[in-house]
Formats: sequence, structure tokens, C-alpha cells
Amino acid sequence: MNENASTGHGAAPDTASSVAPKVGFVSLGCPKALTDSELILTQLSAEGYQTSKTFEGADLVIVNTCGFIDDAV
Repeated sequence: MNENASTGHGAAPDTASSVAPKVGFVSLGCPKALTDSELILTQLSAEGYQTSKTFEGADLVIVNTCGFIDDAV
């Protein structure tokens, strides 16, 4: 059983036997969205993902937007 399966997270890529998947990322909106984007990228990196320099070279593209109605504190 994959150790990540019990935490509710998807399986991490097997970097020993395959090429790590690449993720493209764009953060739109407020400073809170940027902070969240940095946290997401840190977690993806820890799970073995690489950041793609272009969206065309990415296996996955994430667009993180701001949905706050009031100012974030």
C-alpha cells in the first residue's frame, strides 16, 4: 500500500523509475493567493514534482486565483 494513500493525498511520483511529472503554475489575484501558491509549490516539490519553465512543457498546469470578498488579514 502506498504510504500516501492513508493520508488522503495522491500517490507521489516514483522518481526512481520514471521521470518526475512537471507542473506549470500561475498565481492570480491577491497576496494571500500568492502565499497559498508558494505553499502548494513547496508541497508538490516535496512530493517529487518539478516546476516546468513553460506551460507547454508541463504535464499539469495549476491556476490559483483569489476568491476573497473581504481583505485578507
